[in-house]
Amino acid sequence: MSSFAYRPEIDGLRAVAVLPVIAFHAGVPGFAGGFVGVDVFFVISGYLITTILLREQAAGGISLVRFYERRARRILPALFVVIGASLPFAMMWMLPDALAAFGRSIGATMLFASNILFWSEAGYFAAAAEELPLLHTWSLAVEEQFYLIFPPLLMLLWRFGTKALWVVFTGLAVVSALTALAATRDTAFYWAPYRAWELLAGVLAAITLWNGRWLPKSDGFLASFLALAALALLVTGMVWVDLHEVNSVKALPPAVLAATIIILCARDGNLPARLLSWRPTVAIGLISYSVYLWHQPLLAFTRIRSIDPVHWTILLPIALLSLPLAWISWRFVEQPARRAAYVSVKAVWVGAALGMTLLICIGAVLHLSDGWPSRFEPRVLEQARAATLDHNVSVACARVSYPVEGACVSDLDASHALILWGDSHAEMLYGPLVGLMEPLDRAVLQVTRSGCPPLLRDPDQFGAECANANTKTLEALLNAPAPQTILIAARWAWYFDPRPFDDGEGGPQSDVPSLLQGPAPDVAQLPDWIAAISRDMSVAVKLLAEAGHHVSILNNVPELGHEVRRTLARRLAYNGDEGMPISVAQAHYHSRIAPALAAFEPVAQLYDTVNMLNPEPVFCRIAVGTDVSRCYARGSDGAVLYFDEDHLDLEGAARLSNWITGQVPLVPTAPLYQ
Repeated sequence: MSSFAYRPEIDGLRAVAVLPVIAFHAGVPGFAGGFVGVDVFFVISGYLITTILLREQAAGGISLVRFYERRARRILPALFVVIGASLPFAMMWMLPDALAAFGRSIGATMLFASNILFWSEAGYFAAAAEELPLLHTWSLAVEEQFYLIFPPLLMLLWRFGTKALWVVFTGLAVVSALTALAATRDTAFYWAPYRAWELLAGVLAAITLWNGRWLPKSDGFLASFLALAALALLVTGMVWVDLHEVNSVKALPPAVLAATIIILCARDGNLPARLLSWRPTVAIGLISYSVYLWHQPLLAFTRIRSIDPVHWTILLPIALLSLPLAWISWRFVEQPARRAAYVSVKAVWVGAALGMTLLICIGAVLHLSDGWPSRFEPRVLEQARAATLDHNVSVACARVSYPVEGACVSDLDASHALILWGDSHAEMLYGPLVGLMEPLDRAVLQVTRSGCPPLLRDPDQFGAECANANTKTLEALLNAPAPQTILIAARWAWYFDPRPFDDGEGGPQSDVPSLLQGPAPDVAQLPDWIAAISRDMSVAVKLLAEAGHHVSILNNVPELGHEVRRTLARRLAYNGDEGMPISVAQAHYHSRIAPALAAFEPVAQLYDTVNMLNPEPVFCRIAVGTDVSRCYARGSDGAVLYFDEDHLDLEGAARLSNWITGQVPLVPTAPLYQ
């Protein structure tokens, strides 16, 4: 049985984990894989908790009451302070919907269920993750959910010996890892059962050290070599791994394996242990919990208050303020709370109950008050409310099995049809098009799927579900009686170049929805990516044309880089006016849509029944006082046309739909239904 003395190298490993997390969240180049630091924390936590429990069990038995008291002392005091410090800034700067969401996150954090909350609220139009001050508490929730089950299970298995511990926990880790691979991206990221294997890796490391078997000698070459190689693997992964690989075998397993090897082999003062025990590194590791707590609110509120995107050179120094703040909270909050001489057992339970209850009540008030809207002027609220509306007009749509599940039609009895196929850019046109088609005795058949590029049938790029839906839709349309009038709309520019949008004028889209199956193509890979998508999509259009259908392809509306309504609300709230009009250079818009034009225009020239529509006339005009053309978030009459950076508001969708009806040849169509 090995001893369980303090290991400074573990605190060094904590520093190696937390600093890349900060750099990653601040957007520092070169730390694309910094997020795996959280997974290293999971391994360390599993190791340390198991070490303590094994020692207690051997000494006479585990006390669950004492265990959860220690967890309360360790977790809650600093958490209370950080949430309390965040509240004034939230109430000053957060728009009503964001403050209400912040209130919900406070309640969920206090119940250690914030991972479930963020999972349930994640979606295509969810708030940018980087503006959620308590988003990082999902990892605390995962840990505490794990520790509701783990200690009792350890107590139960102890009587059967360490072999039983090994067999059961190894089996559970394997099951957890395999099911995580099969789960959806968000589910595998947020839910404790799919993260348990990472904590269990630390559990197994603790059992191995306790048992003292199968371990290389700490003063031998093998232990040092393995630990140094693991450390190199970990650091390399933090630099090279891409965010889009967060749930793949390329990201988390190597990080978890590396952390486990370091715990097992970097010990007893050997070379890797001495490297990790460097005093500044250990100092950061000691305060790493508070560093982790502070950094996300600092970054979130900076982004919220600045309105426009903030460069990493500004964000990084702000994030590093978490170091002195962490030392203060560690020295004057964490340390006293963990000592019985300062805080009695009774005070722990009473303080925990009162603090959690108070914060849950505050969170409930913020949620039930809809984010305290009276803080702002009516013109701010007008923009803020418009940013949260369901911009897909609620117009009757009867579900039909044709051509795929989820398709619906506005009028089953209409003589003719307009088939609307695409992603959310098509869906936002449905309501206005129905209103325009009804007088013409023409139904609108809607076949839309958010984030799914129509026509594309390659499952390796945007997933099997999207590819299968497109394949079925295309087959159904090819088998439909000709002619049919088909309008295909999508955010083509993003599909042809799925890297974060940047207009070069301070309006980058920094939080792209995770729609890809792998990492976005880099500059060198982009030509092959565009060629593959162009080939697949153009072939599909040719098949539709050769089947006798009339196909109109609507190029995407100009992307603006700003969530328009939310940006307008913030400018009014913080600066008192809207500032410069939100717009993008028409030349930049042309460069964005060029790949789609190159893919579809040759087909349009080949077939008279294929029509390419560019919606520039609706959004682009000569800038006042110049001869330069720009595309605007507002119409020339001042009406707001967008609600986020690339989706239209109701007015914008209506204007675009009116323009479309003048461009699409509405030929008589064969009936789709008997």
